[in-house]
Amino acid sequence: MHSLNDLLLVKAKGSRDALQVALARLQELGRIRQERLNSQASISRELDSYRATDESERTELAAISSQIDNHKAELQKLEARRTQLQESQAVASERFQHARRMRKEADETLQLIERDVRDNTATKVAVEEQIARDTVDAFHEFLRLSHDACDVLTKEAHRLRAASEQLQAFEVARHTDMAVGSLWEEYEECSRLLQAAAVPAVQAMLKDRRDAIRSGLLQQFPGAFAEPSRVAAPDNVMQIYWMRDPTGRRVLMFLPISPELWGLGPDGEPSEAAVFVVWAVTDILVAAGHKPELRRLGKWTALSVDATDEAASTLEQTGRTYRDQVELNLQFSQLPDAVSAALGKCHEIQ
Repeated sequence: MHSLNDLLLVKAKGSRDALQVALARLQELGRIRQERLNSQASISRELDSYRATDESERTELAAISSQIDNHKAELQKLEARRTQLQESQAVASERFQHARRMRKEADETLQLIERDVRDNTATKVAVEEQIARDTVDAFHEFLRLSHDACDVLTKEAHRLRAASEQLQAFEVARHTDMAVGSLWEEYEECSRLLQAAAVPAVQAMLKDRRDAIRSGLLQQFPGAFAEPSRVAAPDNVMQIYWMRDPTGRRVLMFLPISPELWGLGPDGEPSEAAVFVVWAVTDILVAAGHKPELRRLGKWTALSVDATDEAASTLEQTGRTYRDQVELNLQFSQLPDAVSAALGKCHEIQ
């Protein structure tokens, strides 16, 4: 007889086999499940890691993007500044080039100006030297004209002296020579009657007789009818210019006499006009208590006296002198500064 356990074993054998298969499958599935769970956990951990990395990278990327945005703004500013600087540099370069051109033009203009300055300075010096020479020449001409005026005076003095001597000879003959005295009395009588005569024929006869007597007397005594007179210098003044010599110790009075005129008379003596001028100036200076010395200064002739206060006082006055019926007014004047400077520039007074 079959036992229950056998029956159970027989009846349940298929189920038990299916159960074993199911259990084995479940065990296998559990293992696979566990592997999958383990794998899932690993993947989750890896995913979390990736997620964290992603978030970190996203944060860093956001920061980098923000920095890039900031750098872009700064770059835009820098670009704008660079453009501004480039434009400013272009303007500055243009100004620099303009300044260089202006500097070059200024240098060229300055060179022209400096050349003009040199040329005009040389011209100024040459003109000043010419003015000095012209001034000295003018002073020479003034002294020559003054000498000519003195020459006229001395010739007039000769004429007056000769006329005076002739008149004096006539006066002596009129009182000592009866023929001359008789003719003079007849001349005076004719002149008296001529003034009273009213008849033309009588006037003509008296005039003819008086003129005949006058002609005869003049042939014998040329100065018989001359009137004593005195002649004055032209304008009645002769300028005598003076200056101090380079030492300052002497005063030089320039005379209208060149050294050539002094000593070139007919007998090797000074011309009469030269003697007259020297005498006239010396006469006034000696009268004032000075001791003038005649000096030759190259082409000049001068009288010199000590440079004292008395000399200065004398040279501020006008002197008058006479010689042989000739009146000469001398005006002492200090030589103008321009003439003194010209004499120094031309080395005329050493």
